This record gives sequence, C-alpha cells and structure tokens, in this order.
Amino acid sequence: MPNEIRTRSNFVGGLIENTPLTSGGTTLTSAGLANLPAISATEHAALILDPDGIAGNSEIVWVTAHTAFSTTATILRAQEGTTARAHNQDMPWVHTATVRDYEPIYVAYTPIVTQSSTVATSSAVGRYMKYGTSIHVTGSITVSGVGVVGTSISVTLPFACHTTTHSVNSPLGSAVVNDNGTAWMPAVATRNVAGDQIVFQQTNATTSTPIGTSPSFGLASGDTIGFNVTYEVA
Repeated sequence: MPNEIRTRSNFVGGLIENTPLTSGGTTLTSAGLANLPAISATEHAALILDPDGIAGNSEIVWVTAHTAFSTTATILRAQEGTTARAHNQDMPWVHTATVRDYEPIYVAYTPIVTQSSTVATSSAVGRYMKYGTSIHVTGSITVSGVGVVGTSISVTLPFACHTTTHSVNSPLGSAVVNDNGTAWMPAVATRNVAGDQIVFQQTNATTSTPIGTSPSFGLASGDTIGFNVTYEVA
C-alpha cells in the first residue's frame, strides 16, 4: 500500500502561497514546507489547512511526496473525514497530531514468504497497527503445492525488528498451523536471522524446530499458518 507509513515532525507550519489552492489542487506551495522532511512513496505526513477555521471548515490533507528542503509538496485532499475546499493565499497550515494519531488503525500489507522451491504459496495477507516504535502484526499464509520436510518457512514483517531488543530466535508472538483441517499445531513466531522476517517454531519440540522441518510435517496444499506478533521497530 503506497504512503501507508505516517511520519511526524515538530514545529512545522506555514502559510499557503498558492493563489489560491483550489478545492481540486494537489500541489501545495509554501516556504514552511522546507522544514518538512522528505516524504517517500511509502510515507505520508498529515497537515491541517486553515486550522482555526478562519474561512470555513478546516481540512486535513496528506503530503504523499516531498523532497527535502523543497517548498512544494504533493497532497492528497479531504482526508480523515474532512472535505476539500479552496484555501486563499496566506491562509495558515500546520503539521500536527490528529485524532488518527491517538486512535491508530490497521493497515494492510503483503507479506513475502520464503520457503522450499517445491512449495508455492497461494496467498499471504497481513495487517499491522503502529504506535510510536511499537507495532502489532496479524496475518496468515495459505500454502499450495507439495511440501518438503527439511525446509522451514519464513515471512516478512512490515518493518524490521529492533535487533538489539529482539535477538535472533527471540519470540515475538504466537502462531497456529492448520494441517489441512486434520490437525492444529500451536507454534511460536520468532525473529529470523534477517531482522525483518519471522519463522514459526513448533512448541511441542524438545529442541528448536521450525515448522516444515523434521520432526515437524511437510507443508502441503491447503495448509495454513496464522500469526500474531508484537515487537519494537528498528
């Protein structure tokens, strides 16, 4: 999902310099934007146009593209329940917290699954909620093809773990493996060697045994893995 990551900065604001910013305008011009950090294709920053409602209802817009120190930015209009309207030149704007900052929502992402070349995943879906440096992720994997005992399965997280807080194989959450409707296996989701991935360890093993490896079972068509993890981001 583009522009899903919300960024925040202190003490950023200014005056609209468009003449005017029309209700359909998507480029904001203001000297104050030079104080806003760069916004990449995966990020956005919330601005409130006319925060005091001087000329009408305030409008929340998202900056979806901005180059560092630039005085222009691409904006997505009428966000967070507000309505787009025209804003005259010299009308103030401010980058500040909105209700969404205090009531985070789940955002969809597509996990990338790594496993044996003889196993293909038919689907992998996930959602996450980020609050400060903490993040909660929930997702599921559905397998197609024939599994091979001896190969584990891992899935990417939306953000890399803080590798000092979470060492390799440290538990981040829980998982449940459904052996095609015939058996359920509880598992622990642990941090992989790569800080942005998790693997699934069966909980009834006497040693650390990733799901998909002996003495676990080979993943096969119809098997699913559901997971929930919470961790500190890098």
